[in-house]
Amino acid sequence: KNPPQKKGMKFQCEDILGITMCKKCQVSNWENRPLTLAQLHYGIADAYLLVVLVSKMAELLEKPLESLVTKLENYEVKDNNRNSKEIMDRLYSTQFIAQR
Repeated sequence: KNPPQKKGMKFQCEDILGITMCKKCQVSNWENRPLTLAQLHYGIADAYLLVVLVSKMAELLEKPLESLVTKLENYEVKDNNRNSKEIMDRLYSTQFIAQR
């Protein structure tokens, strides 16, 4: 049996960014006002790291996708009388991949 995968943002930040997030404030009482300085710092860091993490993940995914697109563009295939250019045009039109 495979061990459970760690999927949370904390573990993704460790794996992808090499950053260890302190999640102590995550379970604090967010209904109390005013928020503590620690809660404010946590909220700002959490939101900022989410943007950085998503950006890095997109960058990591883009490289293999670009390589695949290049291979597809340079490879002649026949698919029900469609050539590779028509297939690529179709992929671009669905916005599955960005037009170059």
